[in-house]
Amino acid sequence: MIIPNGQRIATLRAERVMTQEQLAAVARVDRRTIQRLENGQPVSTETLHQVAAPLGVLAADLLLEPSEAEETAGIILKPEVSGLRLVEEIVKASHFDIGIAFEPWPAQLVVVKPLLQFLEGLNPYGLSGNANYDYSLQTTAVARLEAAAKVNEGLAQIRELQPEGLHLLFGLYNILGDGGGEEISMVAVLRIAQASVTTLRIRIRDIPWCAFVLGPPT
Repeated sequence: MIIPNGQRIATLRAERVMTQEQLAAVARVDRRTIQRLENGQPVSTETLHQVAAPLGVLAADLLLEPSEAEETAGIILKPEVSGLRLVEEIVKASHFDIGIAFEPWPAQLVVVKPLLQFLEGLNPYGLSGNANYDYSLQTTAVARLEAAAKVNEGLAQIRELQPEGLHLLFGLYNILGDGGGEEISMVAVLRIAQASVTTLRIRIRDIPWCAFVLGPPT
């Protein structure tokens, strides 16, 4: 557990014109967690990373004192059922870490692979290149709405898969950008997992690969 700088968190939230409820929703924590943070009460490094991402800073910037342990902490991925939220976060992320966390069967792969490929295509910085990227996703609500409808369809399909339904786990964290200087980049992290897996801890990478992988989580 680490001690957050409660005043710093409250100030950053106010600068972004966010209520505690709004910050909690984006960070995927409950409001009481935001209240504890702003009161300077001890929290886990994973929680600090989740809150730092929507505030646009590194988790280390929200500490009262620097901590080496914070740099190697992971984040907790949680279930996401909203295609629109996924599209919005993936489109604006600087890096995309996407994969699966279950042992695939052929019938599952038929449904899961197209969903992963579509999600990967929402981010302009993927390894597949951006020559054919639909930049209307960056500028128009209609394009994001259409993409969200496709994602919701895919999420519904994986929930019905056999022998066990699947769902999507999602999280965000910030890192220093790879272009030098102090630029901060947001990383969107996504895993498809068995429905029985309610949370998943993922190691933070300095500059993650922007491609999906078929294999266990790291």
